[in-house]
Amino acid sequence: MFLVEYVSSTLESLSKDDLSRLDGWRGFLAFLVVIAHSNQIFIAPIIGTDNYFYWTIGVIAHFSVLGFFVISGIAIAMSLLLNIKRNNNEVNFREFILARVSRIYPPLFFSIFISVLFLIIMSNFNLLGIDISYKLSSDLYIAREYFNFTVQDVYRTLIFDNLGLVKVNGPLWSLIYEWWLYFFGLLLVNIFFVKKNILKLMSLILLVVVYNKIKHAQGLVYIVIWMLGFVFYLFGRRRNKVNKIFVLVAIGGLFGCNYLYNFTQNKLDVSTLPTVQILFSILFLGLIFKFPKNSFFNAISKFSYSLYIIHFPVFLFLLSIFHRRTHDSLLLCLILCLFSISLVMFISYKTYIYFENKKYFIVLIDSYLTRLSNLFSSLSKSIKSS
Repeated sequence: MFLVEYVSSTLESLSKDDLSRLDGWRGFLAFLVVIAHSNQIFIAPIIGTDNYFYWTIGVIAHFSVLGFFVISGIAIAMSLLLNIKRNNNEVNFREFILARVSRIYPPLFFSIFISVLFLIIMSNFNLLGIDISYKLSSDLYIAREYFNFTVQDVYRTLIFDNLGLVKVNGPLWSLIYEWWLYFFGLLLVNIFFVKKNILKLMSLILLVVVYNKIKHAQGLVYIVIWMLGFVFYLFGRRRNKVNKIFVLVAIGGLFGCNYLYNFTQNKLDVSTLPTVQILFSILFLGLIFKFPKNSFFNAISKFSYSLYIIHFPVFLFLLSIFHRRTHDSLLLCLILCLFSISLVMFISYKTYIYFENKKYFIVLIDSYLTRLSNLFSSLSKSIKSS
């Protein structure tokens, strides 16, 4: 009951300035991931991976994704608790799920569509990545050897069941975790707000199922990081008071971890160091509302989701076209890198216009669900009458 009263009396939407800063972070982090993957795909074949430049870019990319998990935790907490306020202290499942489906699926469908299109083109023109590996004799590294996937990979990605399409679209690994974290948060909140004990029990059982699914996919650390953002939102008006504490604790902890693991000198993969990941996420929370409001990156944030899930297959497609011509020239690789980033920014913006109109898709999906419900209702009535 305490949480119900706390939500009803204390929590509110973030201010416009705070929301602007979160949007700025989304754009900035998505841009960093694109830069990192352009280096991995176009530059690393020439310079290799055993250097601090590659390691630093990789660390920035991974920490950027952790930032997305933190922001997602904050955003979903706000969405759920405002949902509760609008619906007389109850969770409206339909409203929440419609919003998530309308946000996630349309750009994901387009991302899969272009991957299929690229596969067809590459097969018909016998480009690198189909029968012949991307990796040429002079390459020191290659991000992917082949561009291939199956219908089952597509299906299981659409139901967020495995990482099949990561073969051609690396960033999708985090989307699969995030999808199940939406329901983790939904069920967690519902336990406190649902009135009937049987429904509380059902929510708890489903929560354990979702938790085990994420845990089975080795995503425990992402539950912790996502929950950091979720709980941070619950601090309400006291958020600003804990920022300095977060920064100090996180910086001290990161220095301590570096002393223990020496991960900077050894160029360790930080994704294998959960403590470092969690400490960085705490540091990120301490700085999250220090980002400039209404920055250049706010414009990118509008299409940051499309940018995030589209750029990787586009980069691999361009690599299959140009790699034979650019593989022995760093200058040509840099030019291709800049061209590729510009192209994915343009494609992502167009995708945002047509596929990220959440309000449109909510109305569209809701109308189809209503028609389907009416159809079943009519059928059941006709069966009963007969």
